[in-house]
Amino acid sequence: MRHEYRLFFEMGATGASKQVGALLSEFGLQWKPGVPGTIVVDSDRAARRLLAAAERRGVKALLEIITRYERKDALAGELGFVELGPANTTHFKATLPKDAFDLTAACPRCGMGGRLAKPHMLRKDSLRSKANFAYGHEGTFLILMRSEIGKEIVDATGQPECMRHPVLRSGEVVKEWMEAVPTAILPPLSRKSTGVMRNGTLALRNIGDGPTLVPPCPSCKRTVWAESHDEPCRLVYSREAIRSVRGHAVVLMHEVSNMSPMFDPRKREFSSLYGYPWPLFSRAAIEVLLKYMQTKHIRDSAWIRPVFSE
Repeated sequence: MRHEYRLFFEMGATGASKQVGALLSEFGLQWKPGVPGTIVVDSDRAARRLLAAAERRGVKALLEIITRYERKDALAGELGFVELGPANTTHFKATLPKDAFDLTAACPRCGMGGRLAKPHMLRKDSLRSKANFAYGHEGTFLILMRSEIGKEIVDATGQPECMRHPVLRSGEVVKEWMEAVPTAILPPLSRKSTGVMRNGTLALRNIGDGPTLVPPCPSCKRTVWAESHDEPCRLVYSREAIRSVRGHAVVLMHEVSNMSPMFDPRKREFSSLYGYPWPLFSRAAIEVLLKYMQTKHIRDSAWIRPVFSE
């Protein structure tokens, strides 16, 4: 794995452009082409020095450490999360019906813990996608993949319930695609996880702002987690947590990401799934996924972020 260190500067304030220009000149740096206000440096030490210098000058700046994972990293963990990129190149219109979740066992306040009982609905023009993978419902990391990949995961794991076909709005089954279906929920993350912020989100902040507090659900006490971004993120579970989901090809994180989905307790339905817990794949499923992942072609780039045991 390798880390990329990015600094984002607030350029809107009066005189900020001149101040930042002087700062970059002092460090012998130039703007990243096509991304004004963003600088990439080659080490943590260089990033910290630049950030400290910006603070001394009164320039608002934000450090983000991005980790790039290689194929060998994918098999180093117990579980893995599928990442696609860049944004919108592997995404097509796939929605969930309002009654997609069986909420029998869900929290009555936030709706978390329900079972995803109904498949995604695709628009017909989505079938023209040439990608191997795509994100499902907008704002979530629920993953759709080519049917040959899904079927191979089922064969490798012996878990037929972990994959199913989406449908068109007419109800017709889409045989070309399958979606990953979580069949278990992990316990909370281990405190040994690093680069993780609990009960807060950075999703809503501007450069120079601190995190926004997101309190736990008053009913089930489920928390929000987010990447802190200023140190590499390493997700870790206890050995007991890993054992509790062994035998499941696709599982959900316990925590929601960045902020809780918008749930109406009276209607018993979600109006937004932004923040829905991340799905994680078993090692046997990851071995299959890696066969089909492209890293060189932007439109179909995909990789595995490993998740570890203590």
